[in-house]
Amino acid sequence: MDVGNFQSDENGNCFLSYENEPSLVKHYKDLAISMGCSTVNFLDPLPYEPTRHIDIFLTLLAEKNALVAEFKDPEIQTVMDKNYSVLKSLGYTLHKVPHPNPIKLPDSETLEYYSYINSVIIGKKAFIPKYGIDSDEPAFKAYSELGFDVTAVNAKYVIKRHGSLHCLTHYIF
Repeated sequence: MDVGNFQSDENGNCFLSYENEPSLVKHYKDLAISMGCSTVNFLDPLPYEPTRHIDIFLTLLAEKNALVAEFKDPEIQTVMDKNYSVLKSLGYTLHKVPHPNPIKLPDSETLEYYSYINSVIIGKKAFIPKYGIDSDEPAFKAYSELGFDVTAVNAKYVIKRHGSLHCLTHYIF
């Protein structure tokens, strides 16, 4: 299981996104339980996102709060609305962070998602990806309004490799 496809809270509630291979669902659930998860919940991955990782659209915070991506594209937002319903049914308060619609990669079925959720949070310090596009500022504002001290980190080159800040640092923290 890639760490980018795993989120947990302080109560042992764990989240992963579904894989295309049904046998992996049981494997991932068993692995998560062996890691101390009291519950294992699966959310739908974003359409045409090649990694299928949950850290593209969800970051769990303390006390049943969650940062979630919000999109204008109706197909993507339909997936997110389903994921919102699962999180709300489990008692999470959702804090939506506006995201730009992804870009279709040439000669590919995949999309490039500029994720602001794929961040690193340490206490009240939030290191947020910066892509040099119009949607940077609204995303930074969403974090600031939650009381985070925001530091923007240039991620416009690393996103081309289907990752961002959480992806680069999850082996450290």
